[in-house]
Amino acid sequence: MQAQSYNADMRLIYMAVIFVVVVMTSRWTPKKKPSGYPQDFTFRLERTAFNYDSQTHKYNYFDKSVIVALTDEELQAIYEYARDTKYLNFPKEFKCDGKEAMVPCFTDRLEVRYNNKYKISINDDCCSKIEKGRPEQFDHLVRKITEILDAREQVRNLPKYHTKYM
Repeated sequence: MQAQSYNADMRLIYMAVIFVVVVMTSRWTPKKKPSGYPQDFTFRLERTAFNYDSQTHKYNYFDKSVIVALTDEELQAIYEYARDTKYLNFPKEFKCDGKEAMVPCFTDRLEVRYNNKYKISINDDCCSKIEKGRPEQFDHLVRKITEILDAREQVRNLPKYHTKYM
């Protein structure tokens, strides 16, 4: 009788230990960050007032610079939009249709690298473009990156310059 009682007690102890191990490992295992973007994903954005390099994390605003490391979630969002719009197939430069010109005008330059491919694309707001849709996708990607950077404390704390364009 004692042997049966001993075996039952041991089974309960083993089950309790297994239960505790399962609970602890499932509960306190750190959650993995999303990293669905390729390991070689980088970008460099140059705008009129600032430029940003995701590889060096350097954000330059006129004569000031700060380090702004984007989170995995932010990089994932930027990568997904670039991938979904087929950024690597964008033209090097969006051409004007020649119908109108606007002054002042500003130029954005975006370099993107992923999956061992590299693309530089340039767009300005100086005129209407020949190609429809794609320039707007480019502008949307640039705005998305700019909004992410503008939301960062390091960028918000930079002194603002008041410039006038004539």
